[in-house]
Amino acid sequence: MKFVVSHGAKSCQIEKDVPVTGKKIGDALEGSLLGMDGYKLVITGGSDKAGFPMNKDMENQGKKRMLVYPGFGFDGLKKIKKLTFRHEGMQRRKSMRGNVVSMETAQINCKVVEAGAKPFDEYVPKAAKKEEKG
Repeated sequence: MKFVVSHGAKSCQIEKDVPVTGKKIGDALEGSLLGMDGYKLVITGGSDKAGFPMNKDMENQGKKRMLVYPGFGFDGLKKIKKLTFRHEGMQRRKSMRGNVVSMETAQINCKVVEAGAKPFDEYVPKAAKKEEKG
């Protein structure tokens, strides 16, 4: 399972087999599970194997088609060149996962709530550091 951990503007991706099934979006994780001793993380989202995003408002593990508005999971207003009054209430039906981590979850997004003794820069891969400088 992939964990994308962000701290401010920086982020790192960690691949580990950690038993986090049953946790929900907003639940806390210990950083030591991912090798980040002293860090406290909060689950902010994720996606399944097919790329469907997790939605914090759905209280289940399964996939469901729901009506979404512009914002999370829908960028319909960006595609319209002229925004007229009739397009302001635009909606779209889209498949999304529930807010509970299951065996189908491929990626979990986390953010750092409490930093540990080591700086976060040590967990960011060196290749990403070179791209930031160049």
